[in-house]
Amino acid sequence: MTLVSSPAESGTALISNEPAIPALVPILLAMRELMSSSEPWTIAPADLRAYKWLGATIFPRRTIYIDPLQDWEDWAETLLHELIHALRGPLPEEEYDAEEAIVEAATRRIMRSMLAELRAAIGAQR
Repeated sequence: MTLVSSPAESGTALISNEPAIPALVPILLAMRELMSSSEPWTIAPADLRAYKWLGATIFPRRTIYIDPLQDWEDWAETLLHELIHALRGPLPEEEYDAEEAIVEAATRRIMRSMLAELRAAIGAQR
């Protein structure tokens, strides 16, 4: 399957029958690791606007909440960000700011690579 930017831009549906885009591999691998643990994680939609968050990782519940009202690019970035938090594990509150900076940098690095591959794949379909 290949995701495309929008039906209007490509003239096709959002998902076509092309091979999977390698750009999604980091998200899929992180999800697989969390889902296959002895205590699997849950990913659920949640309206987090009251907190001014797009996503949240709640370690005691082993749940990642994602605001579903984001556009797909922001949603994918938020999901990846929260997956990285879940994989890195909980930290004391006093380390939150440093951890957030590490997770933000990792998310940006992976997203740049993913988006470049997606754009190349979309361009190749046109």
